[in-house]
Amino acid sequence: MRRIMFMALCAIFLSSPAKAQQACTEIGCVDGLTISTEGMDWPAGYYKLKFLLNNKASVECHGTLPLKPCPEGPSFSCNKQGITIGESGCALPKKAHAISDIRINAFPQKIVATIMRNGSTVHLRTLRPVYQTTQPNGPNCQPICKSATVSLSSK
Repeated sequence: MRRIMFMALCAIFLSSPAKAQQACTEIGCVDGLTISTEGMDWPAGYYKLKFLLNNKASVECHGTLPLKPCPEGPSFSCNKQGITIGESGCALPKKAHAISDIRINAFPQKIVATIMRNGSTVHLRTLRPVYQTTQPNGPNCQPICKSATVSLSSK
C-alpha cells in the first residue's frame, strides 16, 4: 500500500512541472556619471569647478579647502542641481581634506571639466564617458541602471 501511494505521489509530482520562480535580490544601483578624482592632490585654496556638458549646459561649483567642520554642512555648492561634489575628510586633519568623486545625474556624452584654484586653472580635461546598462539583481529584476565612471586624473 505504501509503495502504491509513493508511486502515485511521484506520478503527480512528475506530471505537473513546477514553475520556477525567480528570486530577485535588492541590490541598488545609480544612474548617471561619476567623475573619479582618485590620485589627485587638493592643496588648500578657493576652488571653482566648471563643467560644460555636451557643449551646451554649463555648471559651476565652488568652495574652499580645507573643508568646514562636518556639522556645518557642505563646503561646496553648485549653481544648478544635478551635480554633487563629494567632500572627503571633514573630520580628519585639514591636510587630509579633499574633493572626492563628482556625481552628475545625467548622461552627457562629452564633458569639459575645468578646475581652478585661487583663480588659476590647475586641471583641464575633456571626458567622453562610455555608459553601460546594468541589472545588479539579474535579468528580469529591477533596478536597471545606466552609468559610467571616468577619471579626472591624467595619471
